[in-house]
Amino acid sequence: MLVYQLLLLGGYWYSHVLAMRWKLRWQAGIHLVLLAITALWLIGTSFIWGSPLLPGASWKFLASGNPILGLVGSLAAVHRPAVFSALDHRPSAAELVCKGQCG
Repeated sequence: MLVYQLLLLGGYWYSHVLAMRWKLRWQAGIHLVLLAITALWLIGTSFIWGSPLLPGASWKFLASGNPILGLVGSLAAVHRPAVFSALDHRPSAAELVCKGQCG
């Protein structure tokens, strides 16, 4: 989350500096140059990695089989006690109002 927020802040800074310091024609040129550099980088890395956007085989959750089954199984094992304990306890109206008001 922190990385996302920092990248978002960097994007805001980039657009602010571009808008405040450069005329519209220069803004378009700078932006197109940066987009071209990014496109060339993606094309160049595709020759090295095979695919710069998709993860390799070492990033797979399971070596064989369907990774969705492994994810669902691990989620069920982790969240099963919480689901059953939530079903055993029925909150009163006061608890629901408090949770709604307090967040």
